[in-house]
Amino acid sequence: MNHSSSGGDPKTVNVKFIESEVEIVLNDGFNAVSRTFDMDADMIGTPGYTALVDLSATAAFTIVRRRSKSGAISLIPAKVALNEEETLTEGQIIVVKCAVNAQNIGTRYVA
Repeated sequence: MNHSSSGGDPKTVNVKFIESEVEIVLNDGFNAVSRTFDMDADMIGTPGYTALVDLSATAAFTIVRRRSKSGAISLIPAKVALNEEETLTEGQIIVVKCAVNAQNIGTRYVA
């Protein structure tokens, strides 16, 4: 629930050579990508929840897979941080929050 992505914007560097009066712009990679989502706290004990707990506790790198509605798959190397503190909002289910902090840009594959 409440999926959000940020980052991944291109970075640039301005360079000026001695023999030139005009600066040029060079690409210099991308900003880090961060994805966040909320998860039903009642999913505790399920294989997915347990995997997120283990990955968060060990701070190990993993490959995170995300599937879109069309079936396309996105893969990205990342570290997972699961906050098991329950968030209570009146009239809504109890959720826990998870962050995926990527170490690269994602690779997408068509369905």
